[in-house]
Amino acid sequence: MRTAREILGVPKQTGYVVENLDAAVEFWTTTLGVGPFFVADGFEIEDFRHRGRPAPITMRLALGSFGPMQVELIELVSDGPSDFHDFRTLHGSGLHHLGFWTDDFARDDAALRELGFVELHAGRTPGIGEPFVYFDAAVHPGTVIELSQADGAKGVMFADIEREAQGWDGRDPVRPLRDAMARANETYRAGRATS
Repeated sequence: MRTAREILGVPKQTGYVVENLDAAVEFWTTTLGVGPFFVADGFEIEDFRHRGRPAPITMRLALGSFGPMQVELIELVSDGPSDFHDFRTLHGSGLHHLGFWTDDFARDDAALRELGFVELHAGRTPGIGEPFVYFDAAVHPGTVIELSQADGAKGVMFADIEREAQGWDGRDPVRPLRDAMARANETYRAGRATS
């Protein structure tokens, strides 16, 4: 049986629940010099479930890169059940999860469950459709773990966001996430059509 380290590799993302997305992006871009951030309002997760039950969720989301580490900022808009809501109620703003990316979601999801990891919430990235799952921190000491499929259009988008951060000069600190998603979908489909 593989260990979680063998399954997950190294973290690719730090995810923060924030009270005010605009203020968080301003802090990251101005104070820390990290950016640009790709922002989406009204971000509704597809097929979202919390502790196994369907639970519609809407958020504001921002993605940026700090070197090879992606930074995800999440501001809840809806008040329905989610671990983001539970975290915000208990802690306010702060580091919520470490994200790990996979090219074989079904295999790695099953392997982590076999090790005793318990699903908190899961869904699919809107407009891209690739799955993700968050595992309960109670199984291990530390923070919540996210496993995210990232070998399709989502992986293209993540690579594009990291590339935009390299040598970023501080201009245009906020950019539309939906545009980045559309470009990633188009690039991924074009690549598949030629292969």
